[in-house]
Amino acid sequence: MKNNGIIVIVAFITAFVLGIGVQFKMPLLSDNHAHPEQTAPLHPEENAHGHGHGHGDEKSSQMTVYDDLIEVFLEHPYLVAGNGAEFVTHVSYMRSGMPRTEGPVTFVIQKGQEKPIEHIEKAPARDGIYIPTLTFPNSGRWKLSLAVPGGEGEHRIDLEDVLVYANQQEADDAPDQEELEGISFLKEEQWKWRTLTGFVIQAAHGGSLMIPHSGIVYDRDSAFVYAQVSGEMVQRREITTGQSQNGMVEVISGLKEGERIITRSAYVIAQKELGEPGALDHGSSKMVHLDESVIEKQQIQTALSTQAVLSSRVNLNGQITLNADRRAVVVPKLSGVVRNTPFKVGDKVQKGDILAWIESNELGRAKSIYIKSLAEMACTIERDRAQKIYTNTKALLDYLASEPSVESLVKASYTDTGEYRSKLISAYTCHRLALSVYNREKQLYDQKIGSQADYLQAQTDFQTAVAEYASLLDSIRYKIHHNLIEARQAQQHREIAVQNSQNELYILGLTEDEIKSLDQIADSHVDDSSVQDHDAEHAASDHSHDGHDPHGHEEAGLTETGKKLTWYPLRAPFAGTILEKQIALGEHVTGDQDAFVLADLDTVWAEFQVHAKDTGHLGTGQKILVRNETDEKSYDSVLSYVAPIVNQATRTCLVRATMPNETGQYRPGQFVRGALILSDVPVAVSVNVSAVQYIDDKPYVFVKVESGFEKRAVELGFSNSDKVEILSGLTSGEAVVNQNAFTLKSESERNPDAYGGHGHPH
Repeated sequence: MKNNGIIVIVAFITAFVLGIGVQFKMPLLSDNHAHPEQTAPLHPEENAHGHGHGHGDEKSSQMTVYDDLIEVFLEHPYLVAGNGAEFVTHVSYMRSGMPRTEGPVTFVIQKGQEKPIEHIEKAPARDGIYIPTLTFPNSGRWKLSLAVPGGEGEHRIDLEDVLVYANQQEADDAPDQEELEGISFLKEEQWKWRTLTGFVIQAAHGGSLMIPHSGIVYDRDSAFVYAQVSGEMVQRREITTGQSQNGMVEVISGLKEGERIITRSAYVIAQKELGEPGALDHGSSKMVHLDESVIEKQQIQTALSTQAVLSSRVNLNGQITLNADRRAVVVPKLSGVVRNTPFKVGDKVQKGDILAWIESNELGRAKSIYIKSLAEMACTIERDRAQKIYTNTKALLDYLASEPSVESLVKASYTDTGEYRSKLISAYTCHRLALSVYNREKQLYDQKIGSQADYLQAQTDFQTAVAEYASLLDSIRYKIHHNLIEARQAQQHREIAVQNSQNELYILGLTEDEIKSLDQIADSHVDDSSVQDHDAEHAASDHSHDGHDPHGHEEAGLTETGKKLTWYPLRAPFAGTILEKQIALGEHVTGDQDAFVLADLDTVWAEFQVHAKDTGHLGTGQKILVRNETDEKSYDSVLSYVAPIVNQATRTCLVRATMPNETGQYRPGQFVRGALILSDVPVAVSVNVSAVQYIDDKPYVFVKVESGFEKRAVELGFSNSDKVEILSGLTSGEAVVNQNAFTLKSESERNPDAYGGHGHPH
């Protein structure tokens, strides 16, 4: 193709500006990169590699591997077991087209099922390029992968397997890697021009292939694109185009589905290939003059080009729903009759407010059991008496061990010993009497005065008395201890019964204060039957009380002791608004019947459906701007939930943001619009999207200068629905027409001889 006379016209009607074609907008692992200034197109003589990789004449291998986050272009010499080899590794971010400028990466090599070997390269040797020295212990085929840490955790990309030779001779004899044909486009050049790539995709309706308009370069009446065949090699492909819509163009021939093409800065490659560095400046500096009256009539306005942080976003439609975590269906825990319902639908209630009073016989029985158990537990006389008898009787036993006289024993004050005092005194007296008789008979017998028969009888009687006395002592010691244990156990059983009945009341919904009010009844020593009488005594006053506390609290004079024991309070579990009320006064309700639906509307959910193609890197914490139907103001929020699955019928994924709603600006069921922020990109120069005009399929802006409006060709970079980055052709702080710039475009095309351009509007 002849170089002279070739007109390179770049179609920059991109899907990025229109906010469409998000399949080419991939979130970054790290996007905090400064953007180098682009001052001039590349020249043909810059085709030298210029990497300084140091491979020399050695045989080398290359690989290019990419996923939706990063691209890795890697070069290394043929590998020999045991010899270290430099791996010149270019790491680029797919989303921004920029290199990774800081931070570590980890190279992982593994052979078969052996333990992986990791090599951490702490920082790039220079922007975007890591040069680790890797050593493979033995020959064979090794798996190679790269782990790149980022904001959402470590991202791992599996690279191509590498072949390691046993010795240098094998490596020298191995065939050279097949060379690819095409145009060299070094990574350093790509980074300089913020080059982006995208896939040839099939249209949603099937059949046609589609590519972004921004990837097409025009040469007179033909169109072509640059397909990426490796990290630093592209091929020119002439294509036949069809219809275009929403920044995408139909490709009839020249490409295959799944091929990867340059979608931004394609014109740079065209200039380099065709040797026309001035093509970018074709018609780039022409003046347009308008009278002040025309400027005022057409309402032409300017704004300064500025630095900015542009957000990549996906526009969504959604709906406000209740915060299900703050929604409750209030259900009675037992059956009964509704006696009072002080609130209506729409009322706001506080936590603990009584939504309804329900009369329940089951609750009455539970309360009565508790009161009875409490009263029984309060009666500790048996345990106290058993304790006193044990203590006093033990003291008496200790006193008897000192063998006091009978007279002293009778005079000793050992009361509250029950029946044991008389038994012990009687047995002790018999024991002492038998001892006295035995001693006298023994003395008489020893003096040959008494008979042997009397002596033996006295001895027998004494031994019998000793045995009976010792047996009684053992029996009494056992009985007083046993009785004390039984009394204590009986008291413990009563305490357990109280605790069980109290727990039952808690289960039924009573509060601690309400249970304490029952304690007062038990403290007044009212038994179960008298409690019921006491309840009946106040029943009339309960039914005749017509006033109701508007907040559902107990009314004055309606304390627990003056209210039916069968009345059960149905309370609000948290502060909120009553959305549904499904019970009425006098209605019989069951324990599984929904009574109220309560919701805390101070927070609501904004739910959106995101198309499957945009869900690859969604995560909680991502920023989203939410705007309701009635308010044009957008409210900042973040995603609090991202569904783990995609709906097979709609091919969408549910995402949710929790919105503050103290002022009630959101109502469940209301439609809202959302702008999901995929990433924030700082740019050095930006203008409003409305400032960019396309003339001969090339982007221009009109700059206000002293002599009029200068038509200036620009190179577009990152964009969203509001602003677009200017990579070249404009500096920050210049006054650019951003409203009704179409008037200037029309004027420049109307008179091409005076103002430049080709005169055929697009």
